[in-house]
Amino acid sequence: MRKIVFPIHVKLIGFTLAILAGSLGFYVFYAIDLFKTDKIAYVFESVSSQNEQIAQISASKVESAFEASSFLNQAKNSTRAAGEVFKSRPLLLGFLEYSGDKLERSIFAPAAKGVNLEAFRKFLRDQTRSESGLKKINFEEREYFVFWKNNYLTVWKGDYLSAGFPDSGLYSYHLLINDKNVLNNQDGALFQSVRAKDKMQQAFVFEGLQTKSGEKLIVAMQPILEGKGVAFTATNYQKAIEASLELRNKSLFFGFFVAGIVIFLVLLFSRFFTRPIEKLFQASQKFSQRDFAHRVQLSTGDELSVLGDSFNHMASEITHYMDEMKEKTRLENELKTAQLVQESFFPQDLIESPSLKLKAFYRPAAECGGDWWGYVEKQNIEALIMIDVTGHGTAAALVTAVIHNSLTALKFIADKDPEFLKSPAKIMDFLNESLCSVDVNLYASAFVMAVDNQTNQAFYSNASHNPPYQIPAKNELKKSDFIPLMKELGPRLGESRKSSYGQTRLEADKGEKIILFTDGLIECENRERKAYGTRRFVKKIIEVFSEDPAIMTHEIVKDVFAFSEGVEPKDDITLICLEVK
Repeated sequence: MRKIVFPIHVKLIGFTLAILAGSLGFYVFYAIDLFKTDKIAYVFESVSSQNEQIAQISASKVESAFEASSFLNQAKNSTRAAGEVFKSRPLLLGFLEYSGDKLERSIFAPAAKGVNLEAFRKFLRDQTRSESGLKKINFEEREYFVFWKNNYLTVWKGDYLSAGFPDSGLYSYHLLINDKNVLNNQDGALFQSVRAKDKMQQAFVFEGLQTKSGEKLIVAMQPILEGKGVAFTATNYQKAIEASLELRNKSLFFGFFVAGIVIFLVLLFSRFFTRPIEKLFQASQKFSQRDFAHRVQLSTGDELSVLGDSFNHMASEITHYMDEMKEKTRLENELKTAQLVQESFFPQDLIESPSLKLKAFYRPAAECGGDWWGYVEKQNIEALIMIDVTGHGTAAALVTAVIHNSLTALKFIADKDPEFLKSPAKIMDFLNESLCSVDVNLYASAFVMAVDNQTNQAFYSNASHNPPYQIPAKNELKKSDFIPLMKELGPRLGESRKSSYGQTRLEADKGEKIILFTDGLIECENRERKAYGTRRFVKKIIEVFSEDPAIMTHEIVKDVFAFSEGVEPKDDITLICLEVK
């Protein structure tokens, strides 16, 4: 065996001392100055970041206040709805509606108890003569925030805007709206000279602003409310710099202290640095003998400990491989169960009634999908619904569960009011409200068709869904004969509770067909990444138009998958072929 000339611990001591000496020299002659510059830059960046946060909070609260006013205005005949608005906004104290100088309506929260409301109403009207705005006022030794627009006015607690501001003794916050500082008693005109510098969204040193003590400030500002207001954050320049210098000095002291401790420990315990290497060598011998139960116990806190963890991780990976395979199998079974549950949401794919005959096809792009269709029949009234949720997979499938639950609710409503099913617009409004009540960032296109078999009338409503094709009964069919059902297109479901939907009468004769589909069908791609497309889809419909809906559906689906050449679809596919009887 070779003779050890330079032991590892001797090399380690020499190398460590050389690195520490060089690092400390560099730190003293160069890094300290750079550190100081970086810390000062950090102060400026911190002021800008703090001001951006204040601006966002302020703008959001102002918008929320005007939204509350709009909600209360719309809830004129609903005490319950107004109560929910006050309940969800604990800082909201009151709402007033004027017609000229005449008070039409006023609502005050229980928190306003003890205030002379009659005098308060008159005082508020005197303070809000302009068309719109916000103001901080004092009444009976209390501070309030008032937001008004046109003839509507809301009253909030005095700390409404500042309630969400970060609590810091280093920064002062100011909100200048209509040249008035609405957060504190400083005159808003004092900030006009700062605003004139046109340094929005960046921090800078300002000496022209005379505060009570006359110090200069580090100021950051940012416009809000479409330029009608400006958010200011200011901090004392000297105080901020002193904090930076103190942090620099402490860091320098800590650096020398740590360097001294490291040198001392290396000199005293250098042998401990070589022992982990021996343990790793022994572990490699154990692993070579397939003893994967062996573990390396290292607590040095350096790369050797990480290497020891890697040894242990490899052993654990091998030991638990079969357990992981079992867990993977269990998860796959759960997904299959979820798929079976979702499949139960759909009616039977072949339906025949006095007015129509339809055949449906559905295939999700993953285990669970975002396409759904439903059918309801009550007292000679039939309703057909098709939904396409944005995206696919588990999240979209949960939304379809919500829609399916809404279908159950529709059936309950139809038991009490069969006339409800006659209006696709009402059904669409109901589905939109159901989806808006779920706090998810997913939307859905939809198509609803209702048929009254007693009056032989039919109507439809379209919420940004791929327009179904109405095809007349002809011996020779052309593309120009296709009628897309897309009149009065409404917004997607779930975008807004304020969305409204219209409906159009559907004129269809016996033998005519209606083809409903989702975009997953025409977007299906082949190996060359070419989409199936509307043109090929229409051509195939013309070829099989004279066939029964079941045969039509089968032939179209067959053509789609023949085109895709075995490539799995990226989106869910739903197709319904319907014949008017």
